Amino acid sequence: MLRILMIVFWGVVSTLNIYAQSPYRETFEKTFFDTKYPQKLPVLFRAYPVYGAENQFQVYLTVQIQYNFLQFVVKEGRYEASAEIEFRFQPEKGNTSAEQIWKTTITAPNFPATRDPQLTHTTLDSVTLPEGRYNIIVKYRDLNGERQLAFTQKLTISSEQNLFISPALFTEANDGSAGLLSFLPEDVSPSPLIGHWHFNRPLGILLQGYQTTANNQQRIKTELIRTDDGVTLFAIDSTVAVRDGRFSLSLAIPETSIAEGKYRLRTVYFTENDSIRRVAPFDVIWFDKPASLWDAELALRPLQYITDEETFEKLNDGNETEKQNHLANFWKDRDPTPETPFNELMVEFYSRVDSSITRFSTRRKLGWNTDPGKIYIAMGPPTEVDDHSLDPIPNPYMRWIYKLEDKELIYTFRAVDGRKEYELTHSAERNL
Repeated sequence: MLRILMIVFWGVVSTLNIYAQSPYRETFEKTFFDTKYPQKLPVLFRAYPVYGAENQFQVYLTVQIQYNFLQFVVKEGRYEASAEIEFRFQPEKGNTSAEQIWKTTITAPNFPATRDPQLTHTTLDSVTLPEGRYNIIVKYRDLNGERQLAFTQKLTISSEQNLFISPALFTEANDGSAGLLSFLPEDVSPSPLIGHWHFNRPLGILLQGYQTTANNQQRIKTELIRTDDGVTLFAIDSTVAVRDGRFSLSLAIPETSIAEGKYRLRTVYFTENDSIRRVAPFDVIWFDKPASLWDAELALRPLQYITDEETFEKLNDGNETEKQNHLANFWKDRDPTPETPFNELMVEFYSRVDSSITRFSTRRKLGWNTDPGKIYIAMGPPTEVDDHSLDPIPNPYMRWIYKLEDKELIYTFRAVDGRKEYELTHSAERNL
């Protein structure tokens, strides 16, 4: 059972290898023990319409692919992957359809980068379409492997009151894809995300449109609202210039303004006699949160290594909701940057918990509850490792050395059956 759980937790997203055609969703659920938590789809896409000319619209197709979903091969000393993306636009009425197929190539500097889910490749193309309602059929295929995805999304292109408004476009700090969209500032790139955003990452928002009137200004009022309590976190009332009928407004929301939770972006575009309102709901999710933090019960248990017995008993007192509150308050009191939603100390601690589960779990115990796991959580990775676990000697062992300012801490573990299990046999302290 433990082996199965570890594969589910740390494995590559193998369940996404081949999808039947299904409605597009930006997230899917992974399972960590009995807890489900959201993750981004490894291939994200977005169709983003912009007014072109003569009632035609340029629909930009942004695709973002996680490195760890690609099959890399070595070519001339480089790690290279290739993918093919096919878009088919089927109108709900009429016969004006369009297809676009393109291939993209990705290179990685080294092998570890090929497995890093935080690294992504963004590519972009476009098609020209008239107003209407479309069903978009998207097919993704890895050209070096067998992974495929297929899904559908709806797209509506329409104008009203002599005004065409593109949907709000989320943007992020430039990742090397500068110049993909000429109407974007040079220091940002388009994100394919629509209904979600990353916790602890600045949120860029591009608002733009086209008007057929002779006005040389466009007033736009924007509010970012926290859904749970209706609090407005950001508000701006702007008047922007209109050039050749086009206008745009670029906004930046700092990561310190948005914690995990539900939000809505409310935008009002004022016309000569009326206004047009747009509301875009989205969730801020901590996609790379340490997995042990998704399970409140597990998150509490390793705290016994850094608290006294009385504090640990209080943390575990009460029902599930009360325990979650105890946990939140415990880390809130120890947040080195309480003015931000991100708690660096908590992240470091639970990253160690995750590592201990991955590296030291046995058939009998989860890694956080093993001898090396306990020390790793409390002390972090050792300065030096002297590993003789597989040596042909009577008593194989592994030794961890922590070099501190004025002393060394040395922990010696007996290796049981190779590297499958370790037991602490000796600890020593030596002054420097």
